[in-house]
Amino acid sequence: TEGLNDMAKAIEKYHNPYSELHESRNNWLELKKSGGKNLLYFTGCTAAYREKEIASDTVELLETLGNRISISSEEWCCGSPLIRTGDEEFGLELAQHNVEMLNASDAEEIIVTCPGCYRVLTRDYPDYDLKLNKPVKHISQVLEEQIGNLPVDKFEGSITFHDSCHLGRHCDIYDEPRKVIEKVSGAPLVEMERTRDNAMCCGNGAGLRTLFPDKAKKIGAERVKQAKNTGANILV
Repeated sequence: TEGLNDMAKAIEKYHNPYSELHESRNNWLELKKSGGKNLLYFTGCTAAYREKEIASDTVELLETLGNRISISSEEWCCGSPLIRTGDEEFGLELAQHNVEMLNASDAEEIIVTCPGCYRVLTRDYPDYDLKLNKPVKHISQVLEEQIGNLPVDKFEGSITFHDSCHLGRHCDIYDEPRKVIEKVSGAPLVEMERTRDNAMCCGNGAGLRTLFPDKAKKIGAERVKQAKNTGANILV
């Protein structure tokens, strides 16, 4: 379709699906800490260009926990949008570039916040026989390991959590986000009607929003309704 072709052209020209200049990928970046464990943050296109608070807050949090953060100016789209929509050949080109970039880093671990990026780095790249020379961890796994070192002000309210398809069904990460949320909030998580491996899709991934925007909005609205029905103050 036209939407998929436009996305592929944008990634080919700019290395991201948003047609943003590659040179501006890390414009949000402000590194402060020079010591500690060296972690390479694979930012992902959405956090780099559209949800920059996710990227900047991740770096600040990891630095507060005593880590030294590295970010590459040579990071490209992970390839997930292309692989999910059938353009595996182009997706593999992006994957090969990223694996070379990541393996050249002297970081001890690769940290990912985007569930789609995490799934492609840990599942799809190995399926293509592309091997990373260091562990890949989702931010929830790192926080679950290290958050005991962080003084936390208890949150006065309740929180519910959406299990993304990539992180949950595809990568079996269910417990770590919940443990972190309960540590931060000091209260049990308020679960939605559908959760874990039965969680409802948000409607946004695997090219659905590009190909069928009306269906994607309908699915997303239903999931938001389920979150509201919990009575929680915050949806994570």
